[in-house]
Amino acid sequence: MRISVTRFVESIVGTEFIWSVNDCNTVAFRFASLFSLVPMPEFFDRILGTYSDAKEANTVFNSLNITVDGLFEHFGYYETEGKLLPGDIITFDIPRMTYRLAMPVVTPYTVLVAVGDVFTLRHISEIPGDYKIYRRKE
Repeated sequence: MRISVTRFVESIVGTEFIWSVNDCNTVAFRFASLFSLVPMPEFFDRILGTYSDAKEANTVFNSLNITVDGLFEHFGYYETEGKLLPGDIITFDIPRMTYRLAMPVVTPYTVLVAVGDVFTLRHISEIPGDYKIYRRKE
């Protein structure tokens, strides 16, 4: 798994954040699919290019009855607590929306996140503390 995580992260770091193409959730969904035998849901291609901000993302996800957390469960992830592990995904609430923000965990202390318009790595201490942890079932 370490090699897959490393290659994936190297392919994303430095790339531009683009809503519904290369945003936090589409990146996290692709990250989750790396470790799953379950194919990407058919609606994934339908959401690409359909929203240009968080409000529109919320509308699209609601119209398709998609929850970010439910999608990670589709890939065999479950909600857990405790220390972060490489391959985990953390999710955050966005105030007044059902849409959640997701970030892949690269090391126990590092997440892949968009800062401004570019994806980069950040120490977990730089991330607001109220998040859910999703871990892949072994």
